[in-house]
Amino acid sequence: MIVGGTDFNIIPEEVMFKGTIRTLDKDDRDYIGKRIQEIVNQTALANRECAFIDYNKYYPVVVNDDYVTKELINSANKIVKEENIVEIKNPALGAEDVSFYLNKVPGTFFILGYNIVETSEMFTAFAINQ
Repeated sequence: MIVGGTDFNIIPEEVMFKGTIRTLDKDDRDYIGKRIQEIVNQTALANRECAFIDYNKYYPVVVNDDYVTKELINSANKIVKEENIVEIKNPALGAEDVSFYLNKVPGTFFILGYNIVETSEMFTAFAINQ
């Protein structure tokens, strides 16, 4: 979202950019935040202005532990058919509360009882269909 000014031909006193940045890697997330700071500050400086940036890292990336994920799949195979366990290969950029836990202790995030369609964009390692 960009907010600034009252008309197309009037230079505003201030402009605000607001949005969400999501990445699949903590280092990418840090790098993007650093580059935003650099680009905005240098652009403002080049125009003899100043800028204030409030870059918040709300939700960390959801990263499933490989070992825990394999163990969960093995356990699930004992109660559901193998064809009903669907691994979601492409990561997605959703925000999940469980990411705070998974960044502290090994674990895995999955969906239970969800009907997966090949074209759906999910951010889990796998889902169990029943």
